[in-house]
Amino acid sequence: MTQPLLPADWAVPQIFKDRLGDGPGRQRTMVADGHVLLVLHKAPDVRQNTRHARVIWRGPDGTWKCNDGTEGMVALKQHLAEYDEVLISLDAAEHDAAGQRQYIQVLTRLAPVLRAARHLHSALQEARDACKTEKAIVNARDHAYRLERTIELLMSDARGSLDLAQLEQAEKQATSNESMAKAAHRLNMLAALFLPLATLSGILGVSFDHPGKDGNTLLPLWKPEYLGFWMMVTVGLVAGLVIAGLVSQNKRGES
Repeated sequence: MTQPLLPADWAVPQIFKDRLGDGPGRQRTMVADGHVLLVLHKAPDVRQNTRHARVIWRGPDGTWKCNDGTEGMVALKQHLAEYDEVLISLDAAEHDAAGQRQYIQVLTRLAPVLRAARHLHSALQEARDACKTEKAIVNARDHAYRLERTIELLMSDARGSLDLAQLEQAEKQATSNESMAKAAHRLNMLAALFLPLATLSGILGVSFDHPGKDGNTLLPLWKPEYLGFWMMVTVGLVAGLVIAGLVSQNKRGES
């Protein structure tokens, strides 16, 4: 069963009860008839979608109370200290991050904390306007502002580091692609050079009888019997050089 946000023994105005639903809603400060009610969110946990509330009430007599049973100003200091702990953890995670995935994880964790810190600062500013003589509220408001500003700077650093990591990865990928393209071009040149010769050899059925096969011996390749062979090789290589030149020219044109 969900615990009610307001303890049963709190003598708060009915308007506060009417404005509160089953959940905490957004962080805010309510003021009515000398009563001040702060509805705050605890430091968010990315593993949970639910926001846990901490409600602090100041009665007309200046007494502060928290819905967890502690004294109101003590609870507020503890509330801000929890954000400090989360910020220290995130700062360490950003410092230790060594790649795109780690920086994205840090930014994913930072985003909800930054939103919560902004709304916390806004709620405490409203409380400061309602409690102009409360020095503790002024200090808490200033603390919340420092939290918000520090998280913004940390997020900016993490984004900058992520951009740098992405640029380095893109440069490595471009270098790798260039090496692969050069290798592919060499293969294309070799294929273009020997394709006509291989085609002619296949069409003409060129083959050699190895020594000892049916009593045949391999004749020296400079004998007149191989004149046709050398003509075929010459034509094939010349055609291959022409095709390789065209491939190379097209490659330069694309570049």
